Amino acid sequence: MIWLLAGVGALLAGLWLLRSFAAADSVRMAKWIRYGGATVLLTASAYLTLTGRTPIALLLAGWAMLLLGRKAATAPQDAASQPGRKNRNSESRPARAGMSRQEALDILGLHQGASANEIRAAHKRLMQTCHPDHGGSTYLAARINAAKDVLLS
Repeated sequence: MIWLLAGVGALLAGLWLLRSFAAADSVRMAKWIRYGGATVLLTASAYLTLTGRTPIALLLAGWAMLLLGRKAATAPQDAASQPGRKNRNSESRPARAGMSRQEALDILGLHQGASANEIRAAHKRLMQTCHPDHGGSTYLAARINAAKDVLLS
């Protein structure tokens, strides 16, 4: 019975760790992995040095130093917090500049003379499947937004 409770506890702890990993900031997680890996490598290197396997220990220590010397990736800055900087994710302006009305109709799957309500409905339907928050790409979402802007302006 105690083993069953221990197994359920280990399973719950594992699920909690996976959930934490999925919600973690990627830059911070990379930093933790880099420093954790370097710590493991340096510990193994110290053990190998003490047991007389110095060449392998030096190799592991060098690998750890490479991990520690690697420059950390920077987190993407929010464009709204920096005045004068264009948001990298809002590609609707450049996409809209070269988009014709016929191309916008083709993107939304509409016919010539579609009403504003039809345009909004087509936009909503496509964004539900192509939005980056739902597994779509930022490029497609930008093109769909640009097509709506072209047709409604």
